[in-house]
Amino acid sequence: MRNPAKFTKQRQQAPAPSAPPAKAAGGNARRWIVLGLGALLTAAATWSFLEFVVWNKVLWNQLPGDLIGKWVVSGGDQDGATFDFYRNGSMRGRINAGGREGIINARIEVEGDTLFITTRNPHTKQDEVKKHLIKVLNRSELVLQDERKTLFRMERAD
Repeated sequence: MRNPAKFTKQRQQAPAPSAPPAKAAGGNARRWIVLGLGALLTAAATWSFLEFVVWNKVLWNQLPGDLIGKWVVSGGDQDGATFDFYRNGSMRGRINAGGREGIINARIEVEGDTLFITTRNPHTKQDEVKKHLIKVLNRSELVLQDERKTLFRMERAD
C-alpha cells in the first residue's frame, strides 16, 4: 500500500520563476544615441584622415596648396576669365574666345616653377601640353607667363 504522506511531499511544486528585472526607462534610446554618436565620430575621423593625409600629402601633392581654388584674370585680352584648379590635378577655365565664352577642361601638373596644362584638341583628338612659368603664387595672387612671354595676372575669387 501506498503512504499518502509520502506522495504529498513529492507533489510540492517548485517556486515560480521570478520575472526578469525591468529595464530602465530610456535605456534603449540611450543606446541608439551612443551608437549614432560613435558612427558620426568614425565618419569625421575617416574624412579628416582622407582630407589631411591622403589627398594633401600622398596622392595629389604635385599641386601647391595656394594654387587650388578659383582665380579671375585681371587685365589683358582675357580680363574676367576664370580658372578653377582642383586638388585632383584638373582645371576648368572659362575664357573669352572671340567674344564668346569658351570652356577649357585640362589636366595640370606642377614641376618646380612650371605649370603644365594638358588639353585635348577637339579637331585632332590629340593631347596638347602647354607650359606656363609661375612668376607669382600666393594666397591672393597668381601670375603666369606662357611660352610667348604673355603674362596672365590673376586674383583669387574665393
